[in-house]
Amino acid sequence: MTCPTTPLGVTVLGSGSHGNALLIHCGDAGVLVDAGFSLKELRRRLQVARLPESIVRGIIVTHEHSDHISGLRVCANHFRVPVFMTRPCAEVLRQRDPALGQLSLFAPGGAFTVSPFEIEPFSIPHDANDPVAFVVRCGACKIGVVTDLGFAGSAVEYQLRQCNTIVL
Repeated sequence: MTCPTTPLGVTVLGSGSHGNALLIHCGDAGVLVDAGFSLKELRRRLQVARLPESIVRGIIVTHEHSDHISGLRVCANHFRVPVFMTRPCAEVLRQRDPALGQLSLFAPGGAFTVSPFEIEPFSIPHDANDPVAFVVRCGACKIGVVTDLGFAGSAVEYQLRQCNTIVL
């Protein structure tokens, strides 16, 4: 499997109970997976990683726990990008924050695109409303992103087959 001339990369901006965010990037485009930090902190982490803010083309949400979404509304407004999540996740977040703005909804198993990326969400076991993980493709490269995984059963293994990189 060959990747495009511009490498597909992943930069973990933070992972833990105090916040989660990572950026998948290729060339001048990137997609943020979760926004569990304040805007100020997320901007600082992008700067430390030497990634320009202009790279963020969208935010995809794995689930509604605060360590994954605490900066979501402010970050989405600042970057002026679409936010993608499942309907059950959106329902919970709309109750918490009616000012969240427009959301783009997807269902596990239904692929969607953000800039040059094809995103394939799939269900995972976790104590949340419809938690998902993702396989992200850009050209022939494939990255699997699975956070807060209860356990890795055969369905998760199947989704992650032939990934060039897996983030757990």
